[in-house]
Amino acid sequence: MLSFRERILKIFAGERVEIVWQPRIRFWYMGNNVQVPLARQEKSFIRPDPTIPASFFGMDLLEVHDALGASIRYCAESLGIGMFSTSNKKGFTYKTSGHVEKDGTQVTVFETPVGRLTEKHKNGYPVEHPVKNVEDLEAMKYIISEQEFGFNIHGFNLAEEVLEGRGIAQGYYRRSPFMSCVLSYLGFETMVLFLRRHKQKTEEFMRFIGEWDDKMYDILVDCPVKVLNFGENIDANLVPPRYYKDYCIPYYNRRIKQLHDAGKYCHIHMDGSLKDLLPLVKDTHFDGVEAATPEPQGDVTVDEMKEGLGDKVLLDGIPATLFMKEFPEGKIEDTTRRLIELFGSRLILGVSDELPPNGQIGRFKNVSKVVEQMKPH
Repeated sequence: MLSFRERILKIFAGERVEIVWQPRIRFWYMGNNVQVPLARQEKSFIRPDPTIPASFFGMDLLEVHDALGASIRYCAESLGIGMFSTSNKKGFTYKTSGHVEKDGTQVTVFETPVGRLTEKHKNGYPVEHPVKNVEDLEAMKYIISEQEFGFNIHGFNLAEEVLEGRGIAQGYYRRSPFMSCVLSYLGFETMVLFLRRHKQKTEEFMRFIGEWDDKMYDILVDCPVKVLNFGENIDANLVPPRYYKDYCIPYYNRRIKQLHDAGKYCHIHMDGSLKDLLPLVKDTHFDGVEAATPEPQGDVTVDEMKEGLGDKVLLDGIPATLFMKEFPEGKIEDTTRRLIELFGSRLILGVSDELPPNGQIGRFKNVSKVVEQMKPH
């Protein structure tokens, strides 16, 4: 039998192979303290998932994947081995300081020669973005100009060695200029207002990011990573179709061509609400789409996903909500069966997009049952 690694590459190449089962489970794993042996667990801790086999506790993520007969997608999240990084250049000149507020909010202040920026995070999520006024764009440009992208060849080689065919060392990296603005620098509301009131300066800021990206893509093109993910976290509520057409598709296709010319495959992370964007997916040249989420979690059906994706590879496909006790287990089997019927060998089966802590790992047997029954067409 072919290894997971061999099957993944053949799927992207359009060949017929057996199903690859590749759920992302780190969120579930950490939320249930699976890494801690049962004997050392706090007695007061109530696990969100009561279906975890006792033998899993104390296992690392590699061992859990093996126990589940599952492939590993990202070496950074499952093995702790990173390949890509963005860091400050040697001798960078801007200064940072920070503190934690009483409610746990982390505040970071950036002092640059052209302005001062403040951003806030709470529980790992941004609650205040650094760019609030159009004048802040210059300070943000200064900070970006002081940063550089890097590839860790030693991390890649180690990941390939540890994986041993369980998957292929792949990863995600900085988002596109538009999505960087929405998720990292400005936030959605400010971005929409800027494009309305300060369109020229906002578009110039995105061009500046794109020029920074040129050096990043030089590195990506030359590195040995075969499969790359545009970790965009696209949702139609954050990227209306007109913005997607104007600012995303041209950028994506330019970068995809660079990667394809270098003999690489690439896919994009799109989840949440997708109904308004699915008709536009065909206008991008991605090899696949990761995490597209059907009903009842998303706003599209499995059949609509297939129509929108066409011959592109679907990575994941089973809504995470179906692994929760509130939904009958039979729905997992029905959805899995339909995904295999529609996508066949253009499918890397997984949970869209991660198994949450209150998802039940015991329900993975329902997926395995269907996979064993069906062969890709």
